[in-house]
Order: sequence, then C-alpha cells, then structure tokens
Amino acid sequence: MKSKANDQPNDLETKILRRLPWEILIIAALMASILTIVFDLLSGLLCLVGGIISCLSFLWLKKSILLNLPSPRGRRLGQLIGFQILRLGLIALIFLTIIYFFSTRALAFMAGLAALILAMAGEMIFSLRNRGWKA
Repeated sequence: MKSKANDQPNDLETKILRRLPWEILIIAALMASILTIVFDLLSGLLCLVGGIISCLSFLWLKKSILLNLPSPRGRRLGQLIGFQILRLGLIALIFLTIIYFFSTRALAFMAGLAALILAMAGEMIFSLRNRGWKA
C-alpha cells in the first residue's frame, strides 16, 4: 500500500508495475499465436498489435501518474484527466482505423487489448493469494 507521507509505491506495487507490461505482451503473444493457428495470420497479427498498443498505453499511464505525483493536488488531477482523455481518444482512433480497414477482424484487435485486463486480473489473484486472502 502507499504510505500517506510520501505517496510513493511500496515494493510489491513496484514489482507489479514493472512486471505488468511484460505479462501483457506475453498474454497477447499467446493469444495471437492461437488466433493464427485457428483463423489466419492477419487475425493473429492484429491481436498482437492490440496487445502492444495495450502495453504502450499502460506504460504511458504509469509514466504520467508517476510524473504528476509531486505536483499539487488540483493541478495533478487536471493533468491526469487530460492525459486520460487524450489516451482514450488515441486508442479509439486506432480502433476505428482497424475497423475501417479490417472490419471483419476487429475482434482480434480487441482480444489483444483485453490482454491488459487478463494480466491485471492475474496479478490481483496472485497478490491476494500471497497475502492469505480467504473467501
């Protein structure tokens, strides 16, 4: 957890933030290889591109948050909201471009973007299991 004194991530959070981009790429590559085998090469490549964009989006988000931590709270919130709107707009633009050129394979691209969700869910389960969480 973050300490209230300095708002810096602790060791566990740092490890997760460092590992997550690699996990996103690995999951996207596995999904892309399955899509290539089951469907075709273009679907696999679009899935891999979606995973790469998802990884870059996560890295951009992490960088923008870490850069804005030392800022005053009001300025930090405005900048983070601006970055998020820009980030979502760029992802939407890329997605619309994929739909325009490859309308039958848009789901493959979305599967690559979903690699971020799968990696984060895996990290959450792993963290809860290590802390001895019981249902």
